[in-house]
Amino acid sequence: REEDVDDKLNEMIAKFPSEEKFFMALKNEGIALESIRDKYRERLIIHKLTNMEVRAKVVIRPQELMDYYNNNKQEFTEVEEVKLKTILIRVEEGGSDEAARARIEEIRTMLVEGMDFGRLALVTSEGPEARIKGDIGFVKRGELLEEVDKVIFRLEPGEISEPVRTEIGYHLFKVEVKKESRVKEFKEVRRYIEDKLFQQKAVTRFNEWISKLEEDVYISVK
Repeated sequence: REEDVDDKLNEMIAKFPSEEKFFMALKNEGIALESIRDKYRERLIIHKLTNMEVRAKVVIRPQELMDYYNNNKQEFTEVEEVKLKTILIRVEEGGSDEAARARIEEIRTMLVEGMDFGRLALVTSEGPEARIKGDIGFVKRGELLEEVDKVIFRLEPGEISEPVRTEIGYHLFKVEVKKESRVKEFKEVRRYIEDKLFQQKAVTRFNEWISKLEEDVYISVK
């Protein structure tokens, strides 16, 4: 409908400071208004035709959704993750390992005795997270070093780790929240599966439709 073309044209005009600026831009570029309307008309026709011949003919049955879910459980598995805070005491090259170890042990003692982890991280940690009170946020299993993973995923919420030595120094970790690995329920991912299968079927249907058009029309190559 011409009203549809008008709507698209008005959307374009609205992007300019004023209607006068829009027509001035057309004049400067040597573009006729009717040529823009023709382009919009053609795009709308293509869009409506594609919807009619492709999208409207794609059907997803409920059993297809359930079959995809059951056959692709790994796609919907949430990996175990924990929300962490950390304190780091660095061991500089040529520095004293014993001194760093003693310092981290001293800090751990203060934490065990009830000092706030975040406040202590702010004033003692030598890591980049110190300025945000040692907050790392959520990390999934496998995102950190193996020696760290082995420790943090054994901790329960509220627990503070023993000192963990890495190549940069000694770390303490506190787990605040722990999320176990789980498979999302079907109702959580139904819409995602439906969209994915629809796109796959739409591509197949589109290719079939184009192939049929190519068989039925006469193409002249000059």
